[in-house]
Amino acid sequence: MRMQTTAWPALRRIRARLAGWEQGRALRDVARLFAAMVVCTLVARGASGAVLAVVDTAVPRRAELVQTVTAEAALSTDEGVEITLPAGLILKQILIPEGGSVQAGDALARFDADAVCDALADAQTELARLQLTLDRLSFRQTANSDALAAAETRLARARADGDMQAGAAQAELARAQTALLQTETARDAAAAALSALQGQPDADPAALAAAEAALADAEVALAGQAAFTQQAQSAADAANTAAARSIADAETARSAAAREYEAAQREAELQNRQNGIDAAGAKRQLARRQADAEALSALAQQNGVLTAALDGTVGAWALQPGSVTAGD
Repeated sequence: MRMQTTAWPALRRIRARLAGWEQGRALRDVARLFAAMVVCTLVARGASGAVLAVVDTAVPRRAELVQTVTAEAALSTDEGVEITLPAGLILKQILIPEGGSVQAGDALARFDADAVCDALADAQTELARLQLTLDRLSFRQTANSDALAAAETRLARARADGDMQAGAAQAELARAQTALLQTETARDAAAAALSALQGQPDADPAALAAAEAALADAEVALAGQAAFTQQAQSAADAANTAAARSIADAETARSAAAREYEAAQREAELQNRQNGIDAAGAKRQLARRQADAEALSALAQQNGVLTAALDGTVGAWALQPGSVTAGD
């Protein structure tokens, strides 16, 4: 009993030590996890705020892991200025370390001059392409009215030709009708003369024969003129029908051309609206590329040396010598 009594406190002390050791190890593991989370958070925040450069880094583990990071070089001033550069520039040397004070015009870093010139040439080419695109988009589309104008011309010609042909046929019919009336009058006169002679008891047989021949001739002339007048009437009716058909066909063609023109107008208006939207985007791209070209031109004039625009303190360099800027 005494041995058991003395053994239990010792066992409890051993267990307490083990529990304390396990708790200490657990606390150390939690501390390591918290530290790793803080590091990941800082890296994530640095990556999310990047606007200037892309840096290729190799983090050794059991294999090589290549990670692309976009970050900025910050010049700390009261206004919080960020230095942004186009893509493709190779950082050769940092001339002012982090925390260093600078004045406006001081050299901050040096970039590879050849890479700057190449980037400037690319930016100028891109500017020319964007300007050409903007010029094309700014050209207002219009519907082609040539087909409608031609259809209207054909309609006007059909109406004019119809009026002319119908008018000619109508004039010929009028002449034929006039001639028919005259022929009828001559036949009536011949018939009256014969009737007068026949009413005379002592009429000269030769005169009667002449009157009968004159009436016969008048009848023949009247029949011929009546036939001619009928032909003139048929010709006038045909001319009117043909003119009406020609005008109707021309009006149908003109209506079709008008519908096509209206559809082309609607399509042109829609295209102009789309071009306006695209032109706005092209203008924004052009402004950004113009800013890049101006920055590159200034950098090229200084042989790749980046200078401070105003007084301040260098806050942080995201790039290291040998890194390449990624731009936006």
